[in-house]
Amino acid sequence: MSFFKKLVEQGTFDFIADWADESSKQLDDLDEKVTRKLDRLGEELEEIGDKADAVLGTGDYENSSFDDRMRALEGKKRKRRAQAQQGDVLGINRMGGFYEHYGIYSGRNKVIHFTSLDSDISGENKIMETDMDHFLRDEKRFFILNFDNVSRHRRPEKIPVTSSLGGIPDEEIMTIYFPEETVKRAKSQLGRKEYSVISNNCEHFAIWCKTGVHKSYQVEDVLGAVTPIQKAAPRLKSSI
Repeated sequence: MSFFKKLVEQGTFDFIADWADESSKQLDDLDEKVTRKLDRLGEELEEIGDKADAVLGTGDYENSSFDDRMRALEGKKRKRRAQAQQGDVLGINRMGGFYEHYGIYSGRNKVIHFTSLDSDISGENKIMETDMDHFLRDEKRFFILNFDNVSRHRRPEKIPVTSSLGGIPDEEIMTIYFPEETVKRAKSQLGRKEYSVISNNCEHFAIWCKTGVHKSYQVEDVLGAVTPIQKAAPRLKSSI
């Protein structure tokens, strides 16, 4: 056996393969960062063009009223994105809109969400990073939550792609984490279980990743509908 072959078998040159793998990962990360920056630049240029149209009454605003054009200039009317970006909170209607499932888009067609192999509401759910197909489960449409101007009393807007909260008296603005930090927070929870439809579901997880607030609007809607019934029950019982 040659001296060189012995060195190979002993792993003497393994560091070269490790270096190549690490370099490849760094290039992939750099490519993704450049792509995100170019996407943001494109959005900024698109918004500038949109506001120019609003001033001149051209393009999408050719038939718009003066008030609509002024709202656009104030930033209250934005172009809707047709693609998810890293750090976005994604949502999808399940069972014909009976409930909504949520996750964090981590890039490269991946989503971090509370799920299992066959269901999104199983007791076996844990936080996993899956491909987009798993998240969609044959659905063709999903939505992105827009957190512009969101507060504890103002819900994020649902932006389709292809109300007031009770019990919180203040108007404190939520923290909105940057995309990279949102994904970092999501990945920090990978493998976590303790799934609960009421107190720790996919929406609790996704909203927490983006804002730091452990919240499910769906659960609050249900509880908000049940509370008046609970209050009315004793009066109905006493009247029978």
